[in-house]
Amino acid sequence: MARLLRITKVFRLIGLRRLTRQGGALHSLGWFTTQDRGAACDGNGNPIPWISYPAISFLDGRVNPALEVFEFGSGNSTIWWASRAGRVISCEHDSGWAERVRRRVPANVEVLSVPLDDGYPLTIGRTGRSFDIAVIDGRMRVASALASLESLKPGGVLIWDDTDRERYQEGIQKLLAAEFRKLDFVGLSPITATLKQTSVFYKDENCLGI
Repeated sequence: MARLLRITKVFRLIGLRRLTRQGGALHSLGWFTTQDRGAACDGNGNPIPWISYPAISFLDGRVNPALEVFEFGSGNSTIWWASRAGRVISCEHDSGWAERVRRRVPANVEVLSVPLDDGYPLTIGRTGRSFDIAVIDGRMRVASALASLESLKPGGVLIWDDTDRERYQEGIQKLLAAEFRKLDFVGLSPITATLKQTSVFYKDENCLGI
């Protein structure tokens, strides 16, 4: 048994070295670059969302310029969505942060500054537009997710981050009751060293081809 434990320890150390060495998974994903810069980015320094790496990988090949995105919460994720989707509208409750993001985004992005006490979750409906994707990654997530349903196009999906948190479960159950399916992506993410869960809520014939 002692020999088996020693062998197991050696393999764990080898695996850790492979993950952390130059060219290893954490380098290629950009985890170390993110720590150096203090903002979520890939191995080449390009902005990425602060969601689980498996979710980023899944979405990367499925988001295309024909899609329109509404995002609750803004930042490096806004730039990432803008580089793949045709149009992005991002809602941010912090006016100072919204202005910082606004200075960085390309022409296909509109950043809205909406205080939490000014009907923040209702912002998606106030646009008068319909969207292929609603990203739930800001404040008041349950209310924002439920408010997004009427603004989704046929085949529209929701991308909801941190769905493992207890305070979101009531809203998640309401989506499931509305006949959405839930696809979870659990893994490491930028910024932190803990596991993160990001979920896609979808129905048949959806825009992501699930």
